[in-house]
Amino acid sequence: MSDLLQHDSAEALGRFNSELDLVDLIARQVSRSVGRFVEFDELLSAGREGLLDAARRYDPARNILFRTYASYRIRGAMIDNVRKLAALPRRAFERLTNFRTREAAQREQLRVR
Repeated sequence: MSDLLQHDSAEALGRFNSELDLVDLIARQVSRSVGRFVEFDELLSAGREGLLDAARRYDPARNILFRTYASYRIRGAMIDNVRKLAALPRRAFERLTNFRTREAAQREQLRVR
C-alpha cells in the first residue's frame, strides 16, 4: 500500500491518515449486519481502499466535511466487497439478509413472550 500512497498528494495522504479510525468504526457496524458472510479483516481492507479513494476524489469546494464524504465511500466499498465475495446474486443476497433479519426479530418476539 505504501507504494501506492507515494504518488498521492500531501493533502490526500493527510485526509487518509486523519480518518483511519473511521474505517474501523464503520467495519464494526457493517460486520454486525453481515456477520458470518465475511471476515472482519476483509471489511477493513475494503474500507481502507474506500478511504483512499475518498481522499483522492474529495473536493473541498463542495462544502461537505471530508469525514462525511469518506463515510459513504468507506461503507460503499465494504458493501461492494461483501457482494463480490458472496456466491449469490445481489437480489438473492438482499432477500437472504432480509429473511434473516425478520427471522431474528421473530425469535426475539418469542423470547419476550
